[in-house]
Amino acid sequence: MDDTETACLTDQLRPALESGDAEAARALVAEAHPADIASAYEAGDANFCAELLTLVPEDSLAEVLTQLPLADAEEILLAMEDPLLARVLAGIPDDILVDVLQEMPATRRGHAFHLLSEDRRRAAHKLLHFPEDSAGGRMTTAFASVLEDVTVREAIRGLRGLKDEAEILSRIYVVDQEGLILGKVRLRAHRRHQ
Repeated sequence: MDDTETACLTDQLRPALESGDAEAARALVAEAHPADIASAYEAGDANFCAELLTLVPEDSLAEVLTQLPLADAEEILLAMEDPLLARVLAGIPDDILVDVLQEMPATRRGHAFHLLSEDRRRAAHKLLHFPEDSAGGRMTTAFASVLEDVTVREAIRGLRGLKDEAEILSRIYVVDQEGLILGKVRLRAHRRHQ
C-alpha cells in the first residue's frame, strides 16, 4: 500500500464527512481495504479519526485494528462498550490479541480477558507467560489441522470454512487420531500452462 491510496481514501472521505453525506462516507469505507482504513486513521486528526471509526463495518474492525500501531488499537478498544469489545476481541488473531492485552492497564486487561471465550482465554493465557520479545511471545495458536486418513477432497472441504482466515490456513498440520502432529502441508495455487 502506498501513500497515494491512503491520501485518496482520506481525500474522498473528507468532502463526504464535511457535507454530512454519511451514506457516501460509509460506502467509501465499506469498499476500502482495512490497511487503507488504518493508514487513513493514522494520518487523520482526532475528529476525522472519531468519525472514521463510526463508519467501519463491525466485521472489519478487528482487521483494521491489527493494522494499527498497538497504542492506537489499545486506545480504540478501551473506548468500546463490552458487547462490541467482546466481538472485536474475538476477531483478533491470538498473537496480536496478546500484544494488545499486554499494552492495556492491568485492570482493563483483566476485564478484556474475561470477555474472551474460554478457548481464547486459555490460548492468550499461555502466550502471556512468554516475554513480549521472545519467540514464544510472538507465537500464535491459530492453525488448521486435518486427520491423516482423510482424502484431499475431504480435507479441502473441511478447510473451506476457513478460507477467509489466511493466518490459520498458513499453518495446516496433518494429525493422527490423538492430535499428534505427523507433518504439515501448504496450499498453493498452481497456474495452468496453455
